[in-house]
Amino acid sequence: MKKVLSVLMVCALALCLFTACSGGTTEAKPVADIYKQIEETVTLPELIDSDSNYIKNYYALDTADFEEYVFKSSADMMKADTIILIKAKDTDTVKKVEEQLGLILEQLKKENENYNPSEYEIINKGQLASKGNYVYLVISPDVDAIVNVINQNI
Repeated sequence: MKKVLSVLMVCALALCLFTACSGGTTEAKPVADIYKQIEETVTLPELIDSDSNYIKNYYALDTADFEEYVFKSSADMMKADTIILIKAKDTDTVKKVEEQLGLILEQLKKENENYNPSEYEIINKGQLASKGNYVYLVISPDVDAIVNVINQNI
């Protein structure tokens, strides 16, 4: 009887450990909901939406390759604040989006390095990353808080 109880206890303990270590799976929220949560967490400047034509012309990206997206940039042309959240349809699109947004980020750095040093510092701390089929670019004085919200929801 003691052997049976010991085996059961070991199995129960192992099950608990595996469950705790798995981290569980959480369903990613829609990017619009994630953006709303960012707005509730951080005080943002006035940001405007980019339409599909602007995204295609400026970023060289086709929104038909996205399941959903949010492209926000500062209404003030002197500010670099940008929040881009994309859920791509496939991994090939993720790679393409990361490459294009990386080029845009580098271009912004070059444009502002000597012209607008305070914005250059913000741009230089910008974060471009992907997780699964999600890609994001965040340029903001509150980049860490915004990225934290994104990572908690994708």
